[in-house]
Amino acid sequence: MNELIKHLSKRNPKHYYKSLSAIAVLNYTPLVFEAYKQSKETKGDVILHIYGLLQNMFVSIDALYDLCRTQMNYKYNINLNQNETLRKIKHIRNDIVGHPTHRTYEKGGVGYSLLNLEKTTLLNIHYETHFFLKNKHEVIEHNINTNTLMDAFLNEMAIIIDELKEHLLVKADRVLSDLSYTLSKQVRRHIYNTDDLNHLKNTYINKYNISKQSHNRILWRLKLLEKSFTWTDTDKDIIELIDYLTFKESYKIYELFSKLEQVPIKKLYKPLPTYLKEMYQFLQENPDKHIYIKSLLDHTHLYYKKDLDALKGPKIISYLKTLEDSDYIYLVGKAINEYKPKLK
Repeated sequence: MNELIKHLSKRNPKHYYKSLSAIAVLNYTPLVFEAYKQSKETKGDVILHIYGLLQNMFVSIDALYDLCRTQMNYKYNINLNQNETLRKIKHIRNDIVGHPTHRTYEKGGVGYSLLNLEKTTLLNIHYETHFFLKNKHEVIEHNINTNTLMDAFLNEMAIIIDELKEHLLVKADRVLSDLSYTLSKQVRRHIYNTDDLNHLKNTYINKYNISKQSHNRILWRLKLLEKSFTWTDTDKDIIELIDYLTFKESYKIYELFSKLEQVPIKKLYKPLPTYLKEMYQFLQENPDKHIYIKSLLDHTHLYYKKDLDALKGPKIISYLKTLEDSDYIYLVGKAINEYKPKLK
């Protein structure tokens, strides 16, 4: 961390001290983890330290985001949702520390969480959430290994900090922006050139010395585009949808690289496919259905299947129900979530 501090710009005092604050929080984290591991195991100690551990991780994740936003003007090198362990931190913290006695959910329903002190130790947290929706009672069991949680965060933090240091040492140009713009123009014409995509990815990895273990947001986007190149179907309307989603992903990558290199973004356009036109029209005519689209990006979401059922009618929803690949589900769900109501 001390090496990173040397490279921080002082031109903007507000950004400089915000970065120092974030680094201070991240420096505290290993101290908290070490104290946690050496604690006694009385029931009071266990509860106190579990509260402290989860709150510290929550604050530390915010510090990572703030540090990268401040020093890089974006958060592209952070994608904690791609880490299976860390993706759950927000929910675990809210269940145990934030709102255990009354946690409300976006689509309705309420949860009450109870620590199982007979089973809970400093190493393993056991708790259950009693979820109620329309008088239906569901019990959800949770078992969290705290060492796994701490190791996952420290590993992720180390990778992100290394990427930040590399970023601060790289002189910005427009190589990645130009390469991704050319690629996106090709994709718009249904030219899927894997060699060009690999060249773009390798140029980015080598230029910024990106770790192979990174959950970097841009690498994730490049992976989505690579998978989209092989995504196919026999129905012409679904093929039209896939072509559109593949182009949108390529254009998103171009936007990210342009922001990374601080290059003005040029507009590229592809008409909406039939399935999305129908879905947007459905949402325009049924404003009460808007609340059900947020969960469609993630098939592991508590309400995913329930919300699909609530949106039955449009053909894209029927197609979404047939998908099992989480990346394809994300791309379709993301496009649905880009719906903007028209003013009447």
